Amino acid sequence: MDPLEHSAATGFTPFTLPLGGGKQCSGIACVPASNQEKSQHALPLIIGIHGGTCTAAYYDLCPEASAAPVSVATGIPFVSIDRPSYGQTSSILPLGQDQDFWHETARALHNDILPAVWQHFNSSGNLASIVLDANSFGVPPAIITAALHAEDPAAKYPLAGMILTGWNVEMNNSAAMDFDETTKRALPTPKVKELMMLSEPEYACYTPTVAQQLRQQGDRQNVSVPQAEVGSMPSWFRNGTEYMEKVKIPTMAAIGDRDWLVRGSSECMEAFKRHFVSTPRFDISVVNNAPHALEWSKYSLGFYLRCFGFASEIVS
Repeated sequence: MDPLEHSAATGFTPFTLPLGGGKQCSGIACVPASNQEKSQHALPLIIGIHGGTCTAAYYDLCPEASAAPVSVATGIPFVSIDRPSYGQTSSILPLGQDQDFWHETARALHNDILPAVWQHFNSSGNLASIVLDANSFGVPPAIITAALHAEDPAAKYPLAGMILTGWNVEMNNSAAMDFDETTKRALPTPKVKELMMLSEPEYACYTPTVAQQLRQQGDRQNVSVPQAEVGSMPSWFRNGTEYMEKVKIPTMAAIGDRDWLVRGSSECMEAFKRHFVSTPRFDISVVNNAPHALEWSKYSLGFYLRCFGFASEIVS
């Protein structure tokens, strides 16, 4: 299956936006019909930023693990982008000698992608602001983007808040991946991918349908990660605090206590929270018996309801 092909039954449709200079951004979008009419309430535009080895389709694995049902029910649009160097979004590679993958991703988001997404999906003027929804390897660039936005009085898009999942201050395990020296990218085996995202089967953190869909959709749910992105991790854990301290928007962070990749503990989430010294609000939670891919867990619907509620609340 081509990563841009998508089942209409879920409510998401693929898109590609020109960014200028020959660059583009691809992704999928769920824009409820009710959003075309002026709402009496301020509505956010939620933008999903997927993690490593994933694509924009992370936020729409299947009907029971998708942002679409809550998007349609609330009238709040959800746009999931392919990060730079993923899907059909233009690559930021190769990097210069002193460049960092996550920082350059954030620069692309701040300067090109988010302004274009905001302009295109808010053409009717019905939406109040953007709320980022980032998972795993998507979290550091989202944080850097929020820091850049806080320091840019001429930013070309409004940013009201962030939702961060599957990330904090400490890794739990390291996923074994096969590196291709030609492409400079790495790919986990299907077995490792399933363990990384859904945790050990004995914990039963997910439904059989979710596991089946992950196996069937390997070409859009298990893609190679740039070696340069993996190489960003040491620098982030040394220096990421400087960006967290600059974030000035309300933030919600959650992790599953069965997260295989990142340590899912209240202590690590409290430590994560302490770095956001300029944030007016930072909500944290550890979800019981949930895996790294919170959005694919048994609690997917309830968790998405919480995310949409948070986004709606902070733009009101």
